[in-house]
Amino acid sequence: MSTVEALTERVKQLEKELNECRHSLACGGDTQTKSKSARTKIDVLSAEVVDSNPYRSLLSYFRVT
Repeated sequence: MSTVEALTERVKQLEKELNECRHSLACGGDTQTKSKSARTKIDVLSAEVVDSNPYRSLLSYFRVT
């Protein structure tokens, strides 16, 4: 097999992989990718404003009492 033929086959293989990845992302991606990038949902929000929270001034500003 010549180098040109080998490179042509490799390009076809990479195009196929790229199309599969695009399809996977368009369909919502795989569960491994989602679990790595997505945070877990917060079930209950606390009304407590703590000093360690970097957004405490905003929380205090918008806090309804």
